[in-house]
Order: sequence, then structure tokens, then C-alpha cells
Amino acid sequence: MSLQTIDRAAQLLTELGKVESMRLIDMQRALSLSKPTVHRLVQSLMKHKLVERAQDAPLYRLGSTLPKLAQRGMPPINGWHDACRPALRRLAAKGHPASLLARIGLETLCIETLGGTSATQAALHVGLIVPLGAGSAGVSILGDMEDDDIAYVLRTMGPRIRSLAAGRPRDLPEEIHCVRRQGYAVVPDMLVKGMAGVSAVLHDGAGRPLGAFGLLLPSSGLHSPLGRGLIDTLRRERDWAERALSVRLQ
Repeated sequence: MSLQTIDRAAQLLTELGKVESMRLIDMQRALSLSKPTVHRLVQSLMKHKLVERAQDAPLYRLGSTLPKLAQRGMPPINGWHDACRPALRRLAAKGHPASLLARIGLETLCIETLGGTSATQAALHVGLIVPLGAGSAGVSILGDMEDDDIAYVLRTMGPRIRSLAAGRPRDLPEEIHCVRRQGYAVVPDMLVKGMAGVSAVLHDGAGRPLGAFGLLLPSSGLHSPLGRGLIDTLRRERDWAERALSVRLQ
């Protein structure tokens, strides 16, 4: 395999990491490559499960191998990742995809995802970086910030947030208001159609926002007793993790 092929494969994986899925024609345009070249790249990556095709449409997304590789290669972030793992595992044991995300400047970074299907694992994969405000984790963090800081984030990251929304209507000020009122963020249809991201901000022992715990839940069941119970569990496990982090500081 030539260096050029490796470079093109890396570019293709990077483009796929920005969206839920892509058509071959979208890959051609993003990489400025011919259809046969893109087809060969995709077929090669599919052999190693780095890319997979959707079952019901001619769409391609990141494969199941990538999250495993990323998770093995990612060191704990300042030690708090390990402290939060027991809570994340208990949350995932409830039967829905659970994730732990870190705040990195004006963005969130997915550092671990447990449970779910290959589609949800590919959509919310380890290493995924999105601007604050694009997903539920970022919205939950914004709800914990001062108004002037929120305004700066929205001015700076607004174009990226709008591009990721892909035409779906968003009212971020109202979403942030809801976070402050109810203690968690909900963003429907952001990563997987029919699924809502639900997140609660995670603080360190000094009360600073480190990141967020998140769940992917069916949008239609959010207000059912089961949905409300899962959201309560999300918040309880976040609270447990914050207590564990406080103990580490003592």
C-alpha cells in the first residue's frame, strides 16, 4: 500500500467521522477523487471493518473496529476517566447506549461509549469531536456556563453547529434554558434518526465542568415512565461520579 493510498484512506475516515453517514458521491466530492478510486478505498476499509454500509440504504459510516482501536489508544484524561467508569458501566447496563464525553475548549470529545448497536456505536464513536452546543453533552455544558461565555461560544462555533444540524430547526437559547430548569439536556435526531441524546454535565471536585454523561434514548419514549426513570438514573450516576471525583481531590 502506497503512502498516497494511506493518506487518502485517512482523509476518508476523517470525513466519515464528521457525519452520521455518506454516499459514495459525497466522498468523491469531499476528497476530489474519482468514483473508482473511492470505491476501491471503501471496499478495502470495509474488509477491515473500518467502514460499513447501512443495511437499508447506499450509505456508508465508520465501522465497528474504529471505536475499539481509539479506546485502546486513548489515555485517561487527567485520571478522571477511570473514576467515572463504574458509573458509566452501570448506566449502560440499563440497556441503552451510554457515553462519557470530555470538554476540550469549545468542543466535546467522546472518550468512551458502551452498549448499543453498531449504528449507534459508529455515530457516537470514541474520538468524536463536536462543538459545544451541537450535541446534548455540549448543550448540558453550556447550561452550566455564564451568559457571556455562552454568547462567545455561539458566535465562534455557530456555523459548525448549524452545519451539523443539517437543516433541523434548533433553538439553542431555549435548549440552554431547559438545561438550567430541569438539570439535563435533550437533543433529538442529532446522531441517529429517532433517537435523542440526553446528557447531564459532569463537574470536578471544584465544581468546574469536566464533560458530561450521556444516553441515547428513543425519542418517542422520553416522557414515558421508563424514559423518565432512565434520565433519573443518568443523573444519579453522574452524581455518584462527581462524589468519586471529590474524594480523589481530598
